[in-house]
Amino acid sequence: INNMFLPISTTENYKTCECDFRDRLKAGKIPPSIPPCSGLSFRRSLLEKILPMPAPRSIKATDHYVKFMAVALSKGFMLSDTLALQRIHNNNAATLRTDRQHLKAREFIYTALWIKTNFPEFQKFADKWLALGINTNRGHTGKDPENSKAIKEFFSSSSFLDMMRVQLMSLYYALK
Repeated sequence: INNMFLPISTTENYKTCECDFRDRLKAGKIPPSIPPCSGLSFRRSLLEKILPMPAPRSIKATDHYVKFMAVALSKGFMLSDTLALQRIHNNNAATLRTDRQHLKAREFIYTALWIKTNFPEFQKFADKWLALGINTNRGHTGKDPENSKAIKEFFSSSSFLDMMRVQLMSLYYALK
């Protein structure tokens, strides 16, 4: 796949428009497709609210936290034009990797934990993101203690009902 165009394009899902996903994320809904961080521009004042990003060594790369908090805290503008190409190579941390499901789960789980910790007003979104992480982690339970540790930390400040709701959401995603 080196030096070749990908057979997929993410920009076909975008239309040029102003976008405001703040209410959607507060309600716990996942916004439509958002470009990766490398395709985003931010105001410094917005990044000062989001950064520094918590980054344990156990996560090699993730942009979920930054991009979701950016659209959770501010309106944006999306362009449908293709302005860049992504270079895919064997050392990409996540793109097109099918052998790293537990790392993808870890990104979801830690993103949920960081959102819950730093932006409690987006608790419903964090719960949904954790449910996706638990579902993605399914089959790796016990094999990846880092993911289990982060899930336990997330739930350490949750009520029993909240834990059950997240587990039921995860089950829903598994059956979907």
